[in-house]
Amino acid sequence: MFWKLCKFELRSSYRMYMMFYAILLICSVIIGMSSLPEIKLPGLLKFLIDLTIVVYTASIFAIFILTIVFIFRNYNQTLYKQQAYLTHTLPVPVWQLQLVKVLSALVWMVLTFLVTLLSVWLMMLCSDIDVFGELLSAIQTIWNEIPFHFEVLLSLLWSVLELIEAISLIYFVINLVHTVYIQQYRTVIGIMTSVVLLFAESAFNNWLNGLFANSSLSMSAVIIIFITIDIVMIVFWNYASVYSITHKMEVE
Repeated sequence: MFWKLCKFELRSSYRMYMMFYAILLICSVIIGMSSLPEIKLPGLLKFLIDLTIVVYTASIFAIFILTIVFIFRNYNQTLYKQQAYLTHTLPVPVWQLQLVKVLSALVWMVLTFLVTLLSVWLMMLCSDIDVFGELLSAIQTIWNEIPFHFEVLLSLLWSVLELIEAISLIYFVINLVHTVYIQQYRTVIGIMTSVVLLFAESAFNNWLNGLFANSSLSMSAVIIIFITIDIVMIVFWNYASVYSITHKMEVE
């Protein structure tokens, strides 16, 4: 049932993202083909290509913002709006609902990042630039220059956990403002609470960085400590979310 729920969650939300992905990829192909030296564009088409470049540049920034907005909007609607009555009647425990929401958000954020990279690669490919070979060569060179590969892998894991922890925190805030204790100004309170919690986490991490900078710990040990903290916070935020949904939830 868990994997069916994951499949349903992705299928129910993919239309919101596919349109923006398509716009981004189409714009990248048009821009890449227009930059070929043998193509001479008249004035009107050149203006349209310049407009496409503007749309593409704006889309890169907008797609990340819209992905975040869609993720949290979907969470709020499926748990606390009209769709909530269907969601909460599903024969699955609340912790599975929460886990599916977190994993789905992670998938869409990672996919958005990969689609952005793909659009750049398509643009270079259509411009007749062997970017793939140059990219592989650059990655290999950088990898060979790095003395501690294990630290790189730990840093990648840390980045993913940081993303999951941020998603879990925002989900907790959404659940918090929909408890019976908060009846008014939920959006304002939610935004303010999110900003305060994220700022507090950032300040705490900066304090730890300064503390570890004067210690004899290796970089790997420091990253492992931060990974452990992120795992603890992920468990805490999601446990608090599940508790709020189970005991203190108030559907609008």
